[in-house]
Amino acid sequence: MLIPSSISKNTLKAYEYKGTNGGTIKSWDFVEWDAKIPNTLRQQCIECLAKYWLERPILEEIETEDKQMLLEILPLNMPLEVTVSRIHEEVYWKKSFLTRWPKTQKKLPSAELKPLKSWKSIYCEAHLQKYLEHLQPDQYQAEKIKQLGEICGPYVQSLEISQMMSIRSGDSAKRIPLNDILMVLPGLKKLSLRFKQIHTERGFFWNIMTTSLEDVALLAKGLETTHLHTLRITSSDIDGHKATELVMALSNNEHLKILDFSRCKVGNEGASAIGRFVQQVPLEQVHLASNRIDLRGLKTLAYALSLATSHVEVLDLSFNQFSDPEANVYIRVLTSRAHLKNLLISGCGLGHEFYLGRKLKILKTLNISNNRIGKEAGLKLLDSLKYNNSIMNLDIRICAIPSELEALIQNEIHLNRKKFKEPLQPSEDLEKEDISWDEALLLE
Repeated sequence: MLIPSSISKNTLKAYEYKGTNGGTIKSWDFVEWDAKIPNTLRQQCIECLAKYWLERPILEEIETEDKQMLLEILPLNMPLEVTVSRIHEEVYWKKSFLTRWPKTQKKLPSAELKPLKSWKSIYCEAHLQKYLEHLQPDQYQAEKIKQLGEICGPYVQSLEISQMMSIRSGDSAKRIPLNDILMVLPGLKKLSLRFKQIHTERGFFWNIMTTSLEDVALLAKGLETTHLHTLRITSSDIDGHKATELVMALSNNEHLKILDFSRCKVGNEGASAIGRFVQQVPLEQVHLASNRIDLRGLKTLAYALSLATSHVEVLDLSFNQFSDPEANVYIRVLTSRAHLKNLLISGCGLGHEFYLGRKLKILKTLNISNNRIGKEAGLKLLDSLKYNNSIMNLDIRICAIPSELEALIQNEIHLNRKKFKEPLQPSEDLEKEDISWDEALLLE
């Protein structure tokens, strides 16, 4: 029996009891139970192999039963350049990961996902993430990054960087160049990035929260070489000009499905660039929550997503202010003419003029919470739902809708889920709504 991998530390603690006199009563001594039993010759040979394994890394030549015992006692602090290329067994990498990051909640990959995400991949991704998050720009070495890419690169599919360390460089903050990092990760499919610093290890200065044009240019250069499926740049100083440069770098990426600029500053200029971008790349999800987008940006996105070339199914515009009554027109365009299945417009300043209309095509999820639409708009919403059987989830919390009316609205959603409802057919004359797109918008 090998400790502590065979028995968890929590199990051992369950057998410890501190009496009133401060003594400890143990029902069984799991650590010393076999101290007086001499090891077999086989066990002594395996321990010798483990002790000198770095000098002679033998593993594949050993029989299965002995190999499992060797993996249990191998040190976990060996260099990655040796272990990654020679150890492929999941038990070693799972043990290494849980020992190094015991508080990280990672579940064992399921049978379906195991070919895509192994414990070795999980460990390499976490190792690269921690290294990059704490790498100071003045300690950056291109040769070290290249070496790390050769070791971990083939196993890294997802990279999440929650902070980027920076140092003062004139009037701006200098960070590590991201293009070199992306170029050594050929299998990268998902990139999550925040251009900000959580821990000010070398002192605070105001530009620590800003993103320079040089940082964005280097990232764009690196994105041109990738085949990303998901790109998330959140809580960062990314304005319209920077967002435009980034999406232009991705214009030839036909694999991109999810684009997330949540809690940035892309504004109307960025919304316009993304509107053009969705015509070139088959995006399925666009997340632009809290991005200083107003009515003009909403109009641009409504036009772009209503075209036949758009494949966007999920659009998040939460916490952008569309308080103008005209915004309701373009929201109806998104719900009736676009291909959206999920629309999130929480906290957008919508009022009692809010009206979805009766031609809700394929919308399945709608979030309009935190908009004080009131009873009048609630009655219009109830009327719209009578002509719809596709919406399965509707969030109308904190909308100033009376509880009785809210119950009637949610009952319509319940009928949709149970497929008990035959929707009414809207009149073409009543629902006909001409939308005029100005020439300046079409030129954008």
